[in-house]
Amino acid sequence: MQAGTYALSPNMNIPDILQTITGGKVIPNEVQITFPEGFTLEQIKQRLIESGVESASSFGDEKIDGFQVQYKFLGEVSSENSLEGFLFPDTYRFKKDVKEDEIIKKFLENFDKKLSPELRAEISRQGKTIYQVVTLASIVQQEALDAEEMPMIAGIFWNRLQKGMLLQSDATVDYATGKKARQASSDDLKIQSPYNTYLYPGLPPTPICNPGIEAIKAAIYPQQTDYLYFLHPLNSPAVYAKTLDEQNKNKAKYLK
Repeated sequence: MQAGTYALSPNMNIPDILQTITGGKVIPNEVQITFPEGFTLEQIKQRLIESGVESASSFGDEKIDGFQVQYKFLGEVSSENSLEGFLFPDTYRFKKDVKEDEIIKKFLENFDKKLSPELRAEISRQGKTIYQVVTLASIVQQEALDAEEMPMIAGIFWNRLQKGMLLQSDATVDYATGKKARQASSDDLKIQSPYNTYLYPGLPPTPICNPGIEAIKAAIYPQQTDYLYFLHPLNSPAVYAKTLDEQNKNKAKYLK
């Protein structure tokens, strides 16, 4: 007989049961799960639960301080923050009875590997922190339609931050409201939340999703331009503007 987990039914007879067990028809205890770029911590948790990972019910309750000693890139982050932003999107294999901290370590080890020494050195050279870059990358991940747009959009957001302008990102507002709208409503823009970058200056307090490597690279190597605005016509590439007047003209032209 082969050890393992088997699916047996009350209407099976003895020969059927023996054939199942001796035939090694084991129920796999391992699942392969893909987490797309831009998934939030909550979306990751739901996918783990749907895939039958037993420990996923409490996934996401962990704070960064429990992992800061082992993963130095978390050292600059407030100990009370969640791991949002550092759960690197990829395809993973987990045993269904895997422990929760083992799940997290797989994500963090992948992040640690993908953020190469060269990328870290460039972040340091620019006088930025990994957390600032990951936070901006998470916004770029949600705002850009594809990887080609990411450097330009990252450059626009860095330009706005350098000039002391509000980021005015609909994606950060969506994170506060829980919606998935490409354009926030007028009521949403009034919500009192530190993630409402139409009201609160600077970067939001945490990343708003878990960005992929292309978004992270875009935040590190943004395209240098004079653009300060962009918008997305319906299902079309972004349109850019240098002034508010140009932006308003683009809105009148493309967002009818």
